Amino acid sequence: MPADVNPRRYDSTRRQAGSAETRRRILLAAREMMLTDGYRATTIGRVAAAAEVNPYTVYTLVGRKPALLRALMEQAI
Repeated sequence: MPADVNPRRYDSTRRQAGSAETRRRILLAAREMMLTDGYRATTIGRVAAAAEVNPYTVYTLVGRKPALLRALMEQAI
């Protein structure tokens, strides 16, 4: 590549904002379910359905159910 040509840089600002919004929806759905139905009755599948995402998205952005609970507790603090 010639020295005077600047390579295009990838800007993931929009993607990060979308991911943060999806994580927020997941945590909101999980909090509502855990408060009304309890920890044991709350499943990743139900949380994903309420947040309108794939269950794998929950695992990717938050983690398994214990991590989900931990994120909710940290959010509350």
